[in-house]
Amino acid sequence: MLRVVEGTQSRWPIGACLTTGFAVVMLAGAVASGPGATKVAAPLAVGISFLGAFYRSLFTWRRLINLLLGVVLFVPVDAYTLPVHLPFQMEPYRLFVLLLAVAWFSSLLIDPYVSARRSGFELQLLAIVAIALISDVANTPSIGSQGIWSIVVKKLTFLLSFLLVYYILVGLVRTWGMVDALVRVIVSCTAIVGFFSIVEFNTRFNIFDHLSRVLPFLRPQYSGFHSLEVRGGHLRVYASSQHPIALGALFVIVLPLGIYLWKATKQRRWIVAIGLISIGSISTISRTTIVMLLVLAVIYTRIWPREVKRLVPLLVPCIVVMHLLLPGSVGTLKEAFFPKGGIVKEQQGDAGARGSGRIADLGPSLAEWSHHPLAGEGFGTRIIDIGPKENANILDDQWLSSLLETGIAGIAIWIWFFVSFVRKLLRAARADDSPHQWLYAAFGSGIAAFAWGMLFYDAFSFIQVTLMMFIVAALSSVVLQLGGYGTQKRSAVRAEAAFSDSAAL
Repeated sequence: MLRVVEGTQSRWPIGACLTTGFAVVMLAGAVASGPGATKVAAPLAVGISFLGAFYRSLFTWRRLINLLLGVVLFVPVDAYTLPVHLPFQMEPYRLFVLLLAVAWFSSLLIDPYVSARRSGFELQLLAIVAIALISDVANTPSIGSQGIWSIVVKKLTFLLSFLLVYYILVGLVRTWGMVDALVRVIVSCTAIVGFFSIVEFNTRFNIFDHLSRVLPFLRPQYSGFHSLEVRGGHLRVYASSQHPIALGALFVIVLPLGIYLWKATKQRRWIVAIGLISIGSISTISRTTIVMLLVLAVIYTRIWPREVKRLVPLLVPCIVVMHLLLPGSVGTLKEAFFPKGGIVKEQQGDAGARGSGRIADLGPSLAEWSHHPLAGEGFGTRIIDIGPKENANILDDQWLSSLLETGIAGIAIWIWFFVSFVRKLLRAARADDSPHQWLYAAFGSGIAAFAWGMLFYDAFSFIQVTLMMFIVAALSSVVLQLGGYGTQKRSAVRAEAAFSDSAAL
């Protein structure tokens, strides 16, 4: 359990003794089992001993949340599991969120600086959960006959994990300093992913596919979607994501945060980060990424037309740099938007075929939706992964997929969710005259770009980018409650100290 450490230390380091003893016993058992078990147990034992010795300084809330961001941004979902024998595969992300949630709930009981807080968007979030549950309950016979309850429950747990992370951040992050610290981590980590995306584009080596060499407790497993990794003869990078489109969407969501840091600090390192994230987004060779970037451009043009106009001449050198670092990518994107026969014809493939085209799937999908118009066929019931339980085609349109799964009620709720955030944030950006107006705009434009991008890929199937959207939404709700400069109370300052240094396991 997490508690506040006031600078005192017990005479006997009980935690260090117990963890070191456990590590020794585990290592001894591994040695007795054989060299294979020792290979995995040895680094685990060292890590456990290290944590036991330094847990008071390591397990602060700031470091735990930073570690969560690192796991989300650096460890590909569905690519690695942990060596734990359970009825389901335990992935690093799921385990870490579980442990973080247990720690947070425990701290709610004993730590005066940790409390559950309202975000201001409870109705929207409650409605999202309600429609997911109602749609599944209404379709219980169909789900049972298909034998897909395990998959549906897994998708529900992912949804609940998003909300858990959302409320943990809302409960812990209480000052501008906390928000800025997390934004720096997000931008820095994403810039690193951008750098390795550029490397992958040019060398076809994805460093995130080899994490098990550094962290041997990670077990690699097959991840699908790699049949789409080439477009126009050029590699579409995956980096730490499940798909190039999802990776590009992640870059677009984080890019405005880099712009905020540059405008607020005037530090050149954030210009470098912006460049890496921007070029990384192009390395995915994704039309969806370009559309989302246009959404950002429209929003920034409406808020700061003069600022954007001054930056237009920089487009030419930017394109030249992208051509040098990503040879052929600009031309490939041009061909993707203007294919032979036109993009409309390209999307009018054979309806019902796997990946047939967004326009081709529209008519049949609407006909299918007409059988369950209000609450849909059930949240998480469309299985697109190749296998014995596959029952649906890839639509490449999350809005259309949500219409089929949760009906018109689900679509209305998600629109309500996105519009509520974007309107409040962009209104705050126009009203604020401090550097934080760039942060309001960054959050609002990122969420808006995610919502528009949902038209062109199955966004909720990709955990990394969807969780990042919820993280941005959580920080957005925090800054909306904080308001402008000079509004922090003494209790909030004390909370920041607990968040940064004092809260330890």
